[in-house]
Amino acid sequence: MRKKLETTNREVVFTKHARAQIRSRPTTEAEVARLIREGGESLRYAELQEAGEGGEIYRAHYELSKRHDLAIVFKILKGKVVIITAYRTSRKWQRLALKSR
Repeated sequence: MRKKLETTNREVVFTKHARAQIRSRPTTEAEVARLIREGGESLRYAELQEAGEGGEIYRAHYELSKRHDLAIVFKILKGKVVIITAYRTSRKWQRLALKSR
């Protein structure tokens, strides 16, 4: 997935929902677009959510600090990357969620 994003200069497009989520949280559209285009170093993990004829939907977690990650759900299309949502998450909650499984 990292190679897919790094090797191509795709246009980054935000959905209405993604813009609302970004405005209501302490992050910016520029930061999300930067991480999608050149965030290979800070990418912690990514997982394929859904694949089909309409494109592939991924959820990726980028490291912002020792305590927080930025989770971005996006769809890869032929000429662009569509950001579905983006939110900040705490690693403490991630560990608790994994323990409860």
